[in-house]
Amino acid sequence: MTGPARLRVMTFNIHGGRPAVGPVDLKAIADVVRRLKPDLVGLQEVHCYLPPPYAFRDQPRLLRKLTGMELTFGRALGIGPVAYGNAVLSRMPAVVQSVPLPSTRQWLGLEPRSLMEARVTPGGQVVHFLNTHLGLTPEQRVLQARRLAERVRRLTGPIILAGDLNAVEDSVELRILAESGLMNCASGGQPTFPAEAPRCRIDHLLVTRHFEVERCFAEETTVSDHRPLVADLVFHD
Repeated sequence: MTGPARLRVMTFNIHGGRPAVGPVDLKAIADVVRRLKPDLVGLQEVHCYLPPPYAFRDQPRLLRKLTGMELTFGRALGIGPVAYGNAVLSRMPAVVQSVPLPSTRQWLGLEPRSLMEARVTPGGQVVHFLNTHLGLTPEQRVLQARRLAERVRRLTGPIILAGDLNAVEDSVELRILAESGLMNCASGGQPTFPAEAPRCRIDHLLVTRHFEVERCFAEETTVSDHRPLVADLVFHD
């Protein structure tokens, strides 16, 4: 590698393409992505597939076309072609796998969650980009955060974790992830939810010590019920 690799990364819960107010509009989602020009994006709440007039269309295919980026979809739940889950957008070749996360037996925990893990090589350096959407109950999230922390400890080299963690910065879940060696790109502020008048940041970008954070910001937009969180990173050996 001839110099420090720079990456712009984003996490964005797109709410199935539904804006804070109004009908599904995937073009508006794609417009935000294109304008911000990220290298890697972790998307949550991506849907496919129910025929029109329903909101569940083949959103991965449409987003791939509208953004001009490579996209890999990972289902968290689904039956046949009807699915719901996460996606990774990338401007570079990526090897991506999706694995389930543990859940609880509570009724709110019946919605399965998953982790997407992408491996990319910007500037010849292997980087692990993880994308997830944690559960709705504290018990479920703590269980899932512990599994994520185990995965982070097993990986070697630089790691980026993107996702809607449904947890604020001083939560038990974030402390578990910090203990695994991940630091928060946003040092305070940058609320992301709800998009129209955000009160808290439940969307996070976490990185290992291999990265310096040049900038982290929540983009002001209401194309989803969450605002996207963006970080400019510099990789150092």
